[in-house]
Amino acid sequence: MEKYKILELTEEEYLCFIKTQETNNFRAQSISYFREMFDAFGKKIKVVAAFYEEKPISAAMFILCNNEIIYLYSGSDYKYNKYCGSYAIQWYMIKFALENNYKIYNFYGARPFPGDGVYEFKKGFQAETVEKMGVFGLPLDMFGKVYLSTRNYRKFGKIS
Repeated sequence: MEKYKILELTEEEYLCFIKTQETNNFRAQSISYFREMFDAFGKKIKVVAAFYEEKPISAAMFILCNNEIIYLYSGSDYKYNKYCGSYAIQWYMIKFALENNYKIYNFYGARPFPGDGVYEFKKGFQAETVEKMGVFGLPLDMFGKVYLSTRNYRKFGKIS
């Protein structure tokens, strides 16, 4: 028997996985958020999980939209990080994208903050970074000043 495998999960299997991972800080969103995502996107949602010796160690949610796959959300059981389940899931979905003629694989929301593990994980795939227009809320109180002082941001009015 294989010690390591990747499987696609149903909505209920994924919600069960999320509930069991609460103690491992898996989710930052409520269960109702995930139910709403499934309700809104239906069959356009794909959920993939990595298992090691039959134990779920990592899972991720993707949206399949036109010619693009959007990597929306993921989490791992930190006790099993050494098995790189998140990397295996990404490789599985990249192959799925290629086999199904998707043109864009969107890692969604990678921000270059020093020491940000999520950004470093996404950057490790050597993808092209595309900055898109959007909305950014700038906090102006004391907490905002502290926040900005810890990040390397461009100054307003200056494009570099």
